[in-house]
Amino acid sequence: MARPGADAGRRAVPSHRPLPRPGAGGPRPRRLLFRVLLGSEGDDSRQAPPRTRRGGRRRVEPHRRVAGGRPARRLCPLGPPPRDGLLHRGFRRHRAPRPHRRNPRRAAGEGLNLEPSGVEPIAGEAGLTIAPSREETRSQIWRAVWELVHDLSVAVLFCFFLITFVAQAFRVQGTSMLPLLDDGERIIVNKFIYRFHPIERGDVVVFWYPKDPSVSFIKRIVGVPSDTVELRRGVLYVNEQRVDEGYLLPQFNDGDSHAPVVVPKGYYYVLGDHRNSSNDSRTWGEVPEKYIYGKAFFRFWPPSKVGLIR
Repeated sequence: MARPGADAGRRAVPSHRPLPRPGAGGPRPRRLLFRVLLGSEGDDSRQAPPRTRRGGRRRVEPHRRVAGGRPARRLCPLGPPPRDGLLHRGFRRHRAPRPHRRNPRRAAGEGLNLEPSGVEPIAGEAGLTIAPSREETRSQIWRAVWELVHDLSVAVLFCFFLITFVAQAFRVQGTSMLPLLDDGERIIVNKFIYRFHPIERGDVVVFWYPKDPSVSFIKRIVGVPSDTVELRRGVLYVNEQRVDEGYLLPQFNDGDSHAPVVVPKGYYYVLGDHRNSSNDSRTWGEVPEKYIYGKAFFRFWPPSKVGLIR
């Protein structure tokens, strides 16, 4: 039982708070505030001794002891721990340099070489390329051969379609079309035009010779089906109308006369521009429409005469 006289000068302690240990005294408020803000170690001699762990004393390093033999109590600053390795007294701790972080994409791409063919080889551990096996080399060769054959086949089919249905090159043989076309000149025949356009007078056409279809002739159309064609002393009359043949030179006209001829349906009357040396409808008759397979429209040889044929 406590004595009233002895407790008169003491402060009353609430019952829910634990009693302070004997000899323990808290640090001064001002110094405690500085320690909390600066994170420095406490050096107040009136601090309470450190708490002991289960059944033993807490180990205190010798350099942590202060005057009076009692170990100093360390207070941690507010907030997260510093990242720059500062000690509580403001000193900087030397840290080992961080290892260089390598870019994973760049690291994955190191040791790879792109060959001129654009194939990316497999990289070994030391960054060396691994030579392809015989099977891979053989498959690449067969693939290249197949691509070559495929390209050639497409080119041949395209040329076949072009020659059969669109256009074809021919070499002029003879002088029956002078002065328009001379012997040895190269022309292009349009095979596509008469599929959508009718044959007209004045067209220079290429056709198979009616007496020998293995031979090709080139002449000018002067009469279409139902026309009446007549030659009077070398002058052309169609349907009793004189035709102005500006393409015909006087020295190439033979001046002969031929009786009027009515061109049958499905046939055409053809003449050469060089009437003195032309084998045409005056000799063997009209040309069937099915034998006419193109119109001469472009001359590409010789270079001095390159241009359209009219």
